Amino acid sequence: MIADDHKLIREGIKSLLEEVDDIEILGEVNSCSALEEALMDRLPDVLILDIHMEGRHSGLNFLEMHQDYIGKINILILSMSENISIVKRAIDLGATGYLPKSETSDCIISAIHTVASGALYLAPVISRQLLQTIDSHASAETKGLEKILTKREFTIFCLLGRGLTARKISHKLQVSSSTVSTHMENMKMKLEFSSTAELVRYALQWSVEEYSKAGIRTED
Repeated sequence: MIADDHKLIREGIKSLLEEVDDIEILGEVNSCSALEEALMDRLPDVLILDIHMEGRHSGLNFLEMHQDYIGKINILILSMSENISIVKRAIDLGATGYLPKSETSDCIISAIHTVASGALYLAPVISRQLLQTIDSHASAETKGLEKILTKREFTIFCLLGRGLTARKISHKLQVSSSTVSTHMENMKMKLEFSSTAELVRYALQWSVEEYSKAGIRTED
């Protein structure tokens, strides 16, 4: 389902996705009130949600008011903003992906497939911002994590926080997927998470927090 107050954006996304065999568009809305009505009829696997919408409420307001949908649908935020604080707020409220409108059509399709699988997605432009400073800013929490996790586990944790999937981490570190999975299982146990999704969400939140502490800001 597509929720965006710009008709041209909605039409562009629809035109793109109609060419993808495994994606079905359930509907489109231009406001949060219309979205509330649409979700009463049927829940999509993925909701593409704009931050700025017609009416009183923004996409973030919608998430604040409808936390009951978290876990039932995967929410991909679509926004003109690349502001790290907005990214963090969206993830804190339960969004499973963040995609600036400046990204390519291939990124939109990749983002939809990623969040539909239950994994978190960060657009490359957001990940690059995170990559610029994460190695040079270590907080007290970081030091605490380094004491709890092994060096390899912490490396994988950081890569998860940068938006990499387990498969991409496996390729980057040149280890097997099963090795990455084993390390993630160990991290879940040490950090007391019951699911991989919780671990990945925490890694992403931790990463964004590090950038906020470093004073990173981008233009809206």
